[in-house]
Amino acid sequence: MADRRALGARGEEAARRHLESIGWRVLHCNFRTPRGEIDLVALDGGQVVFVEVRTWLSDVFGSPAESITVAKQRRMRAVAEEFLARHCEQADVRFDVILVAAGAGGRLEIAEHLRGAF
Repeated sequence: MADRRALGARGEEAARRHLESIGWRVLHCNFRTPRGEIDLVALDGGQVVFVEVRTWLSDVFGSPAESITVAKQRRMRAVAEEFLARHCEQADVRFDVILVAAGAGGRLEIAEHLRGAF
């Protein structure tokens, strides 16, 4: 379990660096509420983007993108509403997914950035 959490944290850090490298401003990492958590909140121009990061070693159990269920999407929307109420009442928003794959030697790579995933 600790190894999986550490891998997830490394993946989120890789995703954060990716977003900053393409000119986005990361507003918050691991925004938590009693309803759930959003991995990254960033600004893409004037749009607030809520980002779910999925990091994986293999797709034996299916695609990481498939693991983002309708229930997970609902929780993310509820957490996003709380973030907006606290920080910026009116904003154009989007939900993205960043898929991070562990390559040779445990090196992490951004496999895909799904903009407007849901």
